[in-house]
Amino acid sequence: MHSSSFIAPDNAYLQLLMSSGWLGVQLFYIASALTLCMSWEARRFDEIAPVRNFYIRRFFRIAPMFYIAIAYYMYHHGLASSGNTSSGIEWWIIALTASFLHGFNPQAINAVVPGGWSVAVEMNFYLLLPFVLMHFNSVRSLILFFLISLGLYALSKPIIWWLFEAHYSSVQQNLVSDFYYMNFFGQLPVFAIGLLTYAAFHNVKNMRRFIFFGVPVLIGFILVVKLLHIAWLAVIFPNYIIMAFCFAFFALALSYYQSAILVNKVVIFLGKVSFSLYLTHYAVLMLFAKLGSKTVFKTGDVSSIMHFLCVVLVASSVSYLFYITIERQGIVMGKRLIDRLEKNSPALPAN
Repeated sequence: MHSSSFIAPDNAYLQLLMSSGWLGVQLFYIASALTLCMSWEARRFDEIAPVRNFYIRRFFRIAPMFYIAIAYYMYHHGLASSGNTSSGIEWWIIALTASFLHGFNPQAINAVVPGGWSVAVEMNFYLLLPFVLMHFNSVRSLILFFLISLGLYALSKPIIWWLFEAHYSSVQQNLVSDFYYMNFFGQLPVFAIGLLTYAAFHNVKNMRRFIFFGVPVLIGFILVVKLLHIAWLAVIFPNYIIMAFCFAFFALALSYYQSAILVNKVVIFLGKVSFSLYLTHYAVLMLFAKLGSKTVFKTGDVSSIMHFLCVVLVASSVSYLFYITIERQGIVMGKRLIDRLEKNSPALPAN
């Protein structure tokens, strides 16, 4: 999506396909919820303080690379005003970003790191997850959690209007309109769908029958919401939440059958470096633009695709270096801290 905003294709269908890349965030949230649940279940009975250790793992997995991104983009952009904040980057915006609280303010949510809004949402989901998994541990209770998340999402809209839109100037209104989508409560239903997907893995005996039954129901629901123009359903179920359901069924189908087109060394490699790739690809796009990418690639479908492939190649190479030197070392640091704390903690009571 970001690549096509620099070198756009001419074909309307290709433009639609590339611009749909914004849904990659929801795909990531579904994958994140699944893997986090697997990690939690694998460790929670074997550790003395699983909640504490969960938070340590998540911090050291995300923070080191994110702080590198903050430093780079601050060096590159300075404190000047940008499209993400109308009054420049003030000290409190930097403080909120460094503490992963920038997702609760429209001016801060995307001001320092391009795309940093999704990291804020992810980190806040980390805070909530142990509580959710300890109190919502069945399919029925997770359906309840999903309904609660929809209610919080609906409730967040008038609260955001009251806190921000009603008091922001006309210049800042675009920040608020984006914030309706980017804030934590706007994305919470997607994580709830991811948790339901994990529950389905463990509770559905015949996955194939469940998939073939669920997909027509989902298609019918989309037709009802979109084609019949039911206004209140369209508000509660925007496109990205409906696509989260599609990604959930995709994940379930992938658990049933792994196609070599989708599960291979290249895709696994990109998944491994995906966090660094997310944080660095925009820097690569800006570097390409500075070096004259519009002159080299010009416009058109082939140029847009070639530009995209070059960005992926360069950004994934850079990301692999960051994965080895920053991400993996952060994981090791977190593990060492957990091992030390576990060693000094009272032993688990005998069963």
